[in-house]
Amino acid sequence: MEKTLESLHILNFINNIIKKYIEALEKEVKDNVGENSCIYIGMKSQILILANSFIEEWDKHLIDKSEKSHKALLINLKQKAASAIRRIRKWDGLREIRNSVLVHNFRNKKINYESVFISDHIDKLIIPDHISEILLLSKCIDIATNIVCEPFAQRLYETQSDYFSTETNRIPKEIDYKKEIQEILNQINKN
Repeated sequence: MEKTLESLHILNFINNIIKKYIEALEKEVKDNVGENSCIYIGMKSQILILANSFIEEWDKHLIDKSEKSHKALLINLKQKAASAIRRIRKWDGLREIRNSVLVHNFRNKKINYESVFISDHIDKLIIPDHISEILLLSKCIDIATNIVCEPFAQRLYETQSDYFSTETNRIPKEIDYKKEIQEILNQINKN
């Protein structure tokens, strides 16, 4: 059950982050930000990366081979959520846009690491572009997550602190970035 819970927590975490992005798009910026704005493109990019993580977790980790006790239930739940997952998979360029553009260096490894800007590579990818498609993607992830998590809701609630620490040793440290930039420029000018 541990690996199953771990996977469900991850799916739920991804879903919740995407919902926060969508909430920000709907409430905070919808009237002020167009689809070509840096804010929209940044949020969309993060949602596409998270959608890939969601699908990878769904495909590779949700049903752990070592845990047989919930396998039949999870198979049934995944079948129940299949229409939402099928809709996500219609955007068959999700993995490629993630790999070639969003998290790597704008090179297509399928074509000898050619720049994605040289050809119409990006334009050919079937991905959610319009905000309505991003909303649909988000809702499909939410539906699938709710279906598989619902039977385990109590156990997920009880184990949340086991998987997500409320304390962290990582404390952001404010720096004097202007001073550091000046030091870098001074070093560059010395050479």
